[in-house]
Amino acid sequence: MQKYKCAVVGCGRIGALLEFDTKREKPATHIGAYKHSELFDLVAVCDINEKRAKWVSERLQIPQYFKDVEEMLDKVDLDVVSVCTPPDGRFEVICSLAEHPKKPRLIFAEKPIEVNLYEAEAIKEICRKNEVKLIVNHTRRFSYAFNSLRYDINFNKFGELLLFRGLFSGDVISDGVHMADLVNWFSTEETAISVENVKSPYLIFEVDLIFSDARVMIKDNGARFELYRPKESRRYQNIEELELVEVLPYKFSFSEAMLNALKEIDYCLRLNKDPSCGADEGIEALRLALKWRAGKV
Repeated sequence: MQKYKCAVVGCGRIGALLEFDTKREKPATHIGAYKHSELFDLVAVCDINEKRAKWVSERLQIPQYFKDVEEMLDKVDLDVVSVCTPPDGRFEVICSLAEHPKKPRLIFAEKPIEVNLYEAEAIKEICRKNEVKLIVNHTRRFSYAFNSLRYDINFNKFGELLLFRGLFSGDVISDGVHMADLVNWFSTEETAISVENVKSPYLIFEVDLIFSDARVMIKDNGARFELYRPKESRRYQNIEELELVEVLPYKFSFSEAMLNALKEIDYCLRLNKDPSCGADEGIEALRLALKWRAGKV
């Protein structure tokens, strides 16, 4: 089987360094996912910090390293390139990739797609114009757990979604786009939205979905999905109250989601299909996160 030749631009945390975190489930990065998959041949890494690129290539046994994206494309034939640079520089990197004479067939960009909406829209247009497919890594889109939940929602297992309530810590853009994408993915025009960026010193990412016939609470940063159903109250006559009836068999796994994303890359390239999470989804998540940052939660 012929493998896709791939490279990673940006050897920071999500590109490479989390592979050395002993507590993280593996693979924990783009490099780790490519090396774990039988579909891909990781042939190069690139970082403006050449010493870091060299160190990563040696430690993770990647054949070539580069400091410059265009030099990498000049010297290596690539099908897929992951862009894991800081978000405020992704426009320049993605443009360099998409407009190069030896452009890759697909770019797998970390979220957020950019931090500037104008440049995010420009990324979409440049990739379209140059016929380069673009996938944005809103990781939960590739998770069995969140896809299973969305399947149940679409098939009316819980009734109408009345309220989407979310809590998240961290930066409104870099971290908040995860929540923004879930809002866009799960809710309808009739769904009430309540999201809060919690200024806590610890990690928090929780979602509370209030349906007409049930309630689903996503806790422990996605590790626990609780289902509540209305039951006859033990305290009040002729009133129903919610009761925990099941811990759903869903559990978010970043590693699983990353490997599923690579399967989608294969699907898009092999069958010439559009990705399920592309520029449009990345732009809309960024648009919503920018509204939150402006205080329009």
